[in-house]
Amino acid sequence: MYSKDSFATKKSFFIDDSEYFYFSLNDFFSNIDVNQNKFPYSLKVLLENNLRNEDGKNINFSTINKFGNIFNKRINDLEIYFYPTRVLMQDFTGVPAVADLAAMRNTLNKKGINPNLINPTIPVDLVIDHSVVADQYGNNKAFSHNVKMEFERNKERYEFLKWGKESFSNQGQVYAIRLI
Repeated sequence: MYSKDSFATKKSFFIDDSEYFYFSLNDFFSNIDVNQNKFPYSLKVLLENNLRNEDGKNINFSTINKFGNIFNKRINDLEIYFYPTRVLMQDFTGVPAVADLAAMRNTLNKKGINPNLINPTIPVDLVIDHSVVADQYGNNKAFSHNVKMEFERNKERYEFLKWGKESFSNQGQVYAIRLI
């Protein structure tokens, strides 16, 4: 986790010999003239995200300070950056997203550019959750038959998702898709 930490809010603690890091909103609010208790919880989440992701370019000392003082100065032109740490997608949005990533890779490949440049930058969990048709019921072979039929009916879809899971990575770590 990299942050310029201009406000010196990065703290750590240990649990079972493992060190964990966080960005202290208490420390942040002690350095500015804003009542932390009146600051909405949803904005605290965004503020902590900005402290954690301060890169000096998009998120810098000025943008974080402006955000922290939003109520004191009646700021109207503030852009708030948000970098989620994980994305959870359901199959009806995740499958088209994987298809779009594959199409972007294909276009780069046609232009002679390394298609592996197209990768998610954060972990994505894709949940495949849909109804299974009950072709058989009321007998000992019903479950195995219905599962077999499910995989036969959706073979191409599952093969495509498996390809996506194995194809996308970020600096050697597979982040693309985890079928749950």
